[in-house]
Amino acid sequence: QLSFIALIGIITLSDKIESFLFRESQFDKIKILNANKKQKIINYLKLYCRKSISISIAAWLAVLPIVAYYFHIIALASIPLNILICPLVWAILVPGFIFMVIGIVFLPLAVPFAWIASVSNYLMVNIISLFAIDNVSFFYTTGPTIAAILIYYVLLFITFYSKHLKLKKSRLIIIVLLICNVYLLPGLFVHKKEQLKLTCLDVGHGNALFFEFPNGRNLLFDAGTMGNYDIGENVVAPFLWKSKVKTIDMIVISHEDEDHWNGLPSLIERFRVDTILTNDRFGNLQTGRKLLEIAKNRGIKSTLIKAGDEIPGFGKARITVINPPENNYVLSGLSDNNASCVLKIDYHGYSILSCADVEEEGIRLLFKNYNKYLASDIIVVPHHGGYIDNTGQLVDCVQPRFAIISAKP
Repeated sequence: QLSFIALIGIITLSDKIESFLFRESQFDKIKILNANKKQKIINYLKLYCRKSISISIAAWLAVLPIVAYYFHIIALASIPLNILICPLVWAILVPGFIFMVIGIVFLPLAVPFAWIASVSNYLMVNIISLFAIDNVSFFYTTGPTIAAILIYYVLLFITFYSKHLKLKKSRLIIIVLLICNVYLLPGLFVHKKEQLKLTCLDVGHGNALFFEFPNGRNLLFDAGTMGNYDIGENVVAPFLWKSKVKTIDMIVISHEDEDHWNGLPSLIERFRVDTILTNDRFGNLQTGRKLLEIAKNRGIKSTLIKAGDEIPGFGKARITVINPPENNYVLSGLSDNNASCVLKIDYHGYSILSCADVEEEGIRLLFKNYNKYLASDIIVVPHHGGYIDNTGQLVDCVQPRFAIISAKP
């Protein structure tokens, strides 16, 4: 799709973009041929730059919505990069083909061509890396719908071919406004239901819970999995983009086990995040400090939470932290799992209890401090449903209608 649409864009748009940007044809072929040798070289270079800029813009405009749809990226650096990279692509392809042909006959003679292709490839990769600065050369986006892509191409065609369509500017403006209104107005009158929504993402042995609140805010509770698979990039981000989520208002990291947070670096890179909450142990880890430092550099606030805290900002929904304990002496004697952040969320008579990785001792603390408050409609079962002596007691106390286990089947 990208190759064919880019080619169509170059064929149909590049000449029109060139005539728009460079109205005077001062570098046409006649002047190039009639100029002296030095001026001819200069004119050829000017013509190359002029054509390269026009072709690059045409290709970028043509593939813009497709790249945004599939990769959720708008790459502003594509236009200058194309101009720099194209000569290097030829310097890779041509010597590469020569190397393959000559290498069959006499390999030592083919070595210089392999070296040229290798050096050109090295330069190309490094030039691209220099431009790969998020929120500067490119930025992430939720991506357009199929309808928005079709509207984009209709407007692009009308913009560049209005003369052929014999459209006056006033009529062109009216058509554009009508198309935009047909697409945008229905969304303005959609009634949003006053509901609390919990989405449990399939991340294998890990945890990723996404809460959407009636006041429009959201909360992500953990984002990690066992192993090196990046669920932030490959699971959570695609889900959020599909849900048209641009900002994560709050992230709660339950504890320091990587299967609960190793997807967060990718999410911090791709989304605007307002606040990160965690327990006081997470920041004592080298990896935890590194993650919180990255967050700080991006302007993300971080706060420590403990039992008894209420998390504000979610309208009528009440979010209460019921673990880890406030008592530092008790906390110091707990394992990492038992010091996990446990949340109780209440809204309109319904409630959710998210238990992270608490084990026997952590569950005993919940009984001791919040026994009558544990009853909930939904429980996220502790420690991925692994065997814990008093899990049955916890379930009997909570009396849930639904139980969620985040683990491999």
